[in-house]
Amino acid sequence: MRAMQWPLWAAGAWLSVSPAWSGEPFDGRWAADPSACLGEGRVASPLTVTSHRLTWPGAACMVGTSYRVGEAWHIGARCFGEGMVSNVAIRLTVRGGRLIVDWPRARAEQLQRCPG
Repeated sequence: MRAMQWPLWAAGAWLSVSPAWSGEPFDGRWAADPSACLGEGRVASPLTVTSHRLTWPGAACMVGTSYRVGEAWHIGARCFGEGMVSNVAIRLTVRGGRLIVDWPRARAEQLQRCPG
């Protein structure tokens, strides 16, 4: 019996629509400052990442398409916030226990995981 061979484009199409799987190192709450994890003071609130969305107070991005390359998760997201809606390319990378968030036209941010 001959093994089934998938066309190369089929594998690429699957990768382009597959979200990161739950339990991935990206999932959780992340902040630049530990006090943001506790909601203390006037520090920016944490970013919450799941396989389907990225959220923080006042804004959210819904994962449309995504794929993994090594340690990086590349996301095509639809983002809502401040009365605006836009399509945004986002890259998340976990390196050394930190989440690096790379947005278009912005400096990459390094966040640490919030406890518990």
